[in-house]
Parts: sequence; C-alpha cells; structure tokens
Amino acid sequence: MAARPKKFKLFGQFLCERGVITREGLFDARVHQRKRNRRIGEIAVGLKMLTSEQVEEILCIQEEEDGLFGEVAVEHGFLAMAQVDILLRKQEGEHLFIGDALVEMGSLTKEQLISELKEYNFEKIKHMVPGEVA
Repeated sequence: MAARPKKFKLFGQFLCERGVITREGLFDARVHQRKRNRRIGEIAVGLKMLTSEQVEEILCIQEEEDGLFGEVAVEHGFLAMAQVDILLRKQEGEHLFIGDALVEMGSLTKEQLISELKEYNFEKIKHMVPGEVA
C-alpha cells in the first residue's frame, strides 16, 4: 500500500508559525468566520425552501444516516437536487475565507493578505514537488 501524501498546514496555522498573527487572533478569526458563514439549512430557510422544523428534521436524519445535508434532504423528499445546487452555489458565493476574516477584523491588511497568500502557495508548491522549485 502506497503512503498517503502528508497534508500541508492550513493558511491560519502558516500565519501563526510565521508570527504574522497570534493563536488567539486565529481563534478570534475562526469565530468571526463561523458567525458569517451560513449553513445550507439556514440559507434554505431564508429562501423559504424549507421551514426551521424541516431543517431540524433533516439534521436528525443526518445524524442517523451520516450523510451530507443536501443528500439527506433529497433522499427524503424535502428538496430537489436542483434546489440543493442553488443552495450550494449561494453558500459558496457567501463564504468568508480565514484570510478575509483576518482583514475584516483588522489583523491583516489586504496587501499583507495577498503577500502571505503568495508565500503560502509558494511553500505548498515546494512541499508538493521537492527540489523542483527554486
């Protein structure tokens, strides 16, 4: 069996290790991110595709069946696949990334974010292809 490639650290961890932000700053940004990033059920209620009660029912079924929210909703007739696609596109379009959360909170400037993302991506490439990036 071939060894699985080692996962590269997340961007927030990278920033902490470089001393750009503190662990507490990262934690605060994650809290901010969680408050802003809505779950698919919340979006469905907002668009009146589901009621709060239906979302709760889907969540209960989801715990038992261990599937994704949208898959469970479709399998049990709460939503059509086309509706799930709409919800997922809306969720993706609203997603707040950790770097943007740090900028919103004033922990990084937009320029710092761009610079650190370039360095992060360069390090990821070096990690993936050892010896080929100078």
